[in-house]
Order: sequence, then structure tokens, then C-alpha cells
Amino acid sequence: MKRGSDLLSHLAFGTDHWKGLSQDYNKPLFIPNGSDSLSVIAGTNPSLEGEFVGSFTMDAWKQHYTTFFPQNISERGDLPPNPANDSNFREPFIDELRARKDQELERYKKELN
Repeated sequence: MKRGSDLLSHLAFGTDHWKGLSQDYNKPLFIPNGSDSLSVIAGTNPSLEGEFVGSFTMDAWKQHYTTFFPQNISERGDLPPNPANDSNFREPFIDELRARKDQELERYKKELN
């Protein structure tokens, strides 16, 4: 709470900015501007900073992410032709409204033809 009020005081009144750093993920993070960089996050060689963006591609980030959070690929990737007709999700009131709207739509189609 103190850090937040210090930050607001600094932004609102120009008081001295608290230079603290809180990187514990169990607590609110407080990382001042400029104290982190992609080279530190990715663990690359800082001397290759110009080459960093081009060499560390989206595929490399994806591979790194999926090592920590494995992706479950479902075998049923396609949705049913009309999910509104799925018997697992019956809602009498909603189904009745849907039937009315479908009838209206059919009536409009007949009028146009």
C-alpha cells in the first residue's frame, strides 16, 4: 500500500520517487521503468542487443512457453454443424425464443423470393 501511495504522490505532486523493486510473484510486482529488458528476461547475451529482436523469434517464445505450460490438443477440433441444436445444452426458454426467430427468418426469406 505504501508503494502505491508513494507512486501516486510522485506522479501527482512531483515528490521523490521511491526506487524500490519488488519482483516476488507472491506479492504485487513493482518494477520501475528501465530496470528490466528483453535481454534480461530471455537470458540472452547483452552484447548482442541489436541482434536480439531478429534472432529470438515467436517460435522460440512459443517453445519456451509450452515447456512450462503444455498444450492439450483436443481430438475433437470441429464444432457441431449447429451448436444451438446440441442436446447437452437445452434451455427451454432460450430454445423457444430461438425457434421464433428462426420462423421469422424463414418468413423473411420467403418474402424475398
